[in-house]
Amino acid sequence: MRVSVVNEDQLVVVNEQALRFEFNLDNKIHAIQWYGEKGEIEYKDPSVSNEMIEDFSPFQYLVDAFYAKLLQIGEEQLAVEEERILVSDDSPEIAPGNTLWDRIRRERTGRLGVTDWTQLLDSKLTSECIQTFADYRQELRDIPQTYQAPDETLWRNDTIHWPEKPEEVKKI
Repeated sequence: MRVSVVNEDQLVVVNEQALRFEFNLDNKIHAIQWYGEKGEIEYKDPSVSNEMIEDFSPFQYLVDAFYAKLLQIGEEQLAVEEERILVSDDSPEIAPGNTLWDRIRRERTGRLGVTDWTQLLDSKLTSECIQTFADYRQELRDIPQTYQAPDETLWRNDTIHWPEKPEEVKKI
């Protein structure tokens, strides 16, 4: 896992994916670089040499916060997409690519997207938690077999029963 943390910018980059969010880090630190097995702390004071580190665990909370923020953003985007779909349903004409199956597929893709990180090898989740999310994701993929011929009534009345997303994230 490659991690860069830039204190002043409140920026965390994990495996080339960057997010800005608030975190607390010693104000003497400019940045932290982690290369998978070793890393370094860069200090603001140019007279202080970079400190080489072999243990990232004191900073793991930043990666955990990164994934929590990523999950929150995904859920917010999913809510916006749901609202957009519901608003567009009032239109008398269905736009190309806006069939019921297309809308269900977009919903399912969004739900899968916010849990993608749970299946990464470096997610730091327990194997039980990874399996719980894998089962949830499989249930999402099985929606077409569950509703072979959905109709507008199912969609409008919200009677497509989406699997319940696991609430608890258990870390190693």
